[in-house]
Amino acid sequence: MRKSCNMKVSLKEHIAYRSNVREKIELQALIREIHWLERPLHAFEDKYSLLSYDFHQAFQAGELAEFDDVDLPQFHDFLEWAGLYEIWQRRKQRYHEFMQQRSPVEQLRYALVPA
Repeated sequence: MRKSCNMKVSLKEHIAYRSNVREKIELQALIREIHWLERPLHAFEDKYSLLSYDFHQAFQAGELAEFDDVDLPQFHDFLEWAGLYEIWQRRKQRYHEFMQQRSPVEQLRYALVPA
């Protein structure tokens, strides 16, 4: 036999709780995406002995024109690398926007509360 809970929660509390759960899930997904994107970025960095930041700076400045030939094997790598890096930057920016809303200590406290 199931016992019923007599605890009453206001609509405002319920909405705040749901919003917090949604935010927590979104932040967790964002961090997972950042980590997932870092794997291929690290692979490109290892392959070409260049950090993604430096590669992307050269890419954006048009300094890689000599590799702008679809028949070169690195052509497709460079396009993928640039695209992944830009997505990674946007995800990191979104993470920083989240973290402007609470301090790291507040985030740790919040993360330890079960959803």
